[in-house]
Amino acid sequence: MRVQAVAIALAVAAAVAACGQEQQVEQPEQAVQLPKQEQVSSALPTPSADTSIGLDTSPTIEQIKRRGELRIGIRADDPQFAVRAAAGEYTGFDVEIARLLARSLGLDPNTQVSYRMLPESMLTSAVATGNVDVLLSSPVESEQLAETGPYVVADAQRGQRFLITKQDDAVLHAELEEILRSAVADGSWEQAYERTLGQAGVAASPR
Repeated sequence: MRVQAVAIALAVAAAVAACGQEQQVEQPEQAVQLPKQEQVSSALPTPSADTSIGLDTSPTIEQIKRRGELRIGIRADDPQFAVRAAAGEYTGFDVEIARLLARSLGLDPNTQVSYRMLPESMLTSAVATGNVDVLLSSPVESEQLAETGPYVVADAQRGQRFLITKQDDAVLHAELEEILRSAVADGSWEQAYERTLGQAGVAASPR
């Protein structure tokens, strides 16, 4: 009986010791996990403006670049500013401005510009429907359209002329404004004038 009691006591002591060892093993694991969780949490990046997606894009400019062509509308009733020769070639001050726009947008002004000569009745719809990207014209009254410029101020008869685009493309409007400013500053506007209106004796200024 005494031997059995001793055996039972030893078994109980061993079980208690084993439990104590298991508890001692578990505690260090918990102590290691907590710092790891804190370290991962503190390493998360903080969102900033540098990683955000830019929204300042022009749908018109994107279409022009995908198409590889700038579509220009010119008035059919203003031969002093643009005329089409029998061979199909367009010449005039408005054509020079169109070439300048194309070059500034990264296009070849000789091969990546198309012209649409429009009657007055089609000016608004041509721009609003996207048939042309930019219309070079005297003012056109329409809530759908926006005017950039003027790009030239002539005499009282001819008045001011503007780059006319869709109303809802503010980025394109700002880009065209910058192109016109640069053309005046670097002398491109003056050169276009001398080759066209200047030779015809038409007095004009950029603004």
